[in-house]
Amino acid sequence: MQPEIGDSEGKKDDTGSRLFRRFTSALRQWIRAVLPVAEKTDDGPTRFADPSQAPSDKQIEKALITAIWENAIDLPESISMGPQPIHSRFSLPVLLSTIESLYSPIAEEKGLGFSFNLGQEINGFFIGDPNRIDRILRILLDNAIICTHEGEITVTCLFRDNHFTVSISDTGIGISKEKMPALFQQPDGNEAGLSDAPISMAGKGLVIAKMLCDSQGGQITVKSEPFVGTVITVSLPLQKVNTAMDNPSPGESMIRRWRVKYGENPDLETIFLRGLACLRDEIEEVADMISKDRRHELAGMLHSMKSFPGGFGLTEVYDIIKALERSARLQPYDRSQLEAHLAELRQILASIPETPFPQKTREENYRAVLSADMPGNPMVLVADDDRMNREMIAYLLRKIGLGFRIVNNGKEVLKELEQTRFDLLLLDIRMPVMGGVETVKRIRGDRNLENLTIIAMTANDLPGDEQRYKEIGCNDVITKPIDIKELTVKIDAALA
Repeated sequence: MQPEIGDSEGKKDDTGSRLFRRFTSALRQWIRAVLPVAEKTDDGPTRFADPSQAPSDKQIEKALITAIWENAIDLPESISMGPQPIHSRFSLPVLLSTIESLYSPIAEEKGLGFSFNLGQEINGFFIGDPNRIDRILRILLDNAIICTHEGEITVTCLFRDNHFTVSISDTGIGISKEKMPALFQQPDGNEAGLSDAPISMAGKGLVIAKMLCDSQGGQITVKSEPFVGTVITVSLPLQKVNTAMDNPSPGESMIRRWRVKYGENPDLETIFLRGLACLRDEIEEVADMISKDRRHELAGMLHSMKSFPGGFGLTEVYDIIKALERSARLQPYDRSQLEAHLAELRQILASIPETPFPQKTREENYRAVLSADMPGNPMVLVADDDRMNREMIAYLLRKIGLGFRIVNNGKEVLKELEQTRFDLLLLDIRMPVMGGVETVKRIRGDRNLENLTIIAMTANDLPGDEQRYKEIGCNDVITKPIDIKELTVKIDAALA
C-alpha cells in the first residue's frame, strides 16, 4: 500500500482546554504539597515556618518544569497529528538546518557545546511526515538540554538503506538501570518528585517520541549511564526523491520559467547567481532578527529583500517574503508564524539546483560596475540602496548603451548633480540618509535642475501613490519589483 501524500486535516477538539485543566490541576497538587510546611503572614506573602523545609530555587524550577512537561504535553491526541502519518515531499536538509538554528543558541546560552553533523547522503528531497520527524527531534533535544548541565550535546544524522538515522548524545545526568525498563511506559504522574524531575521528564518525552516513531514504522533505542550521559538513536524509513525532469522541485520550476523569459544570457545569469547568494545571506540575517526579537529592523529588511526575487520572476520566493513582511508588521507579534514562513522559504531555496546554469562551469570574474561613460550617449543617474537592484539596472544600462553613475541615497544624488550633467534620474523613493521624496523637492527647487527627467522607483503600490509622486515633481513611476522590459520602455520614452 502506497503512503498517502497530502495535507493533514486534523479534527478540531477541546485539546487546549483539556491541557489547561490538566496543567492547573498539577500546579494545585504541587501547591497542596508545599502548603503544609508553610504559613501565611498578615501582610500577604507566604513564608515557611521552618526555613530548612523550604524547597530551593532549583527544586522549584524542576518541579514547575515537570508540571508543564508531564501535563501540558499529552499523548497522541494532544499532539494534534492524528493516528496516522501524513506523507509529503519535503527537504530533509532544510528541516535539520531549522532544528540546528533553533537549538544551537539555546545550548550556547546554557554553556554547552553543540555540534550538528550531517552525512553527505542527506541532500535533496524525501517522502515522509516532516511534522512528526520535527516533533521527535524537538522532544529529544529538549530532554538533552534539560538533563545536561555541563559538557556537550552531539547530533549525528545519516541516511542509509532507505532509513534516516539520528543519534543524540549528551553528557548529562543519565538514566539508571533501574529506570530503563519503564522508560517507554506512560508515567502515572505521581512519581515525579523534586529530586528526579529531569529523569521523569526524559521518560515522558521518550513515551511520546516512541509513539511517533512507531506510527512511522521506526525504532528508538537508548543507551545511558548515570552521571556519564545518554545516547538516543532514532531510525525512520524514508523514501528519497529521485528528482526527474517530469517532477521538478519548486526551485527547478522557477529556473525553467526564468530561462524561458530571459533565454541564455551570461551577464544576467551572473547577476542572478550573485542575487541568489545575497538572498541566502539575508535570510540568515532575518533568522537572527527573529530569534533576537529585533522586530523594529525586520519589516524594513524584508521590504528590501523583495526586489531581487520580484524583479527576476521568482514568484514563489517573492510571495513568501511578502507574507513574512506582513507577519512582521502584525500586532501582536507572532514569532511562530514568522519561523514557519522562514522554514518554507529555506525549503524552496534549497530546491534550486546547485548549478542552475550548466554552462557556468567556473567561477565568474565579475565585479559590480557602479559607473560607465558612453561618450555621445545620454547619462543616467541611479539612486538605490539595494545592491541587487543596482546591479540589475547597471546591466540594463550597459546593454542599451547608456552612461551612468550609481549612488546609495538622495544626499549623494545632489552631490553628483552639482558635478555632472545627467539626462535622466532613476530614483528609489525609500532610501537611508535622504529619501526620494525629499530629494525630488530639493531638485525641483533648483532652477538648474528643473528640466531633469525623474523616474521614481517604489515598492509602494497603494492607490494614489503614482499620482502623488508625479505631483511632487516625478515624470514617471515604476513599481518594484522592477521588470527589466518595463523599465527599458520607460527609459526609452524618457529619453526620446
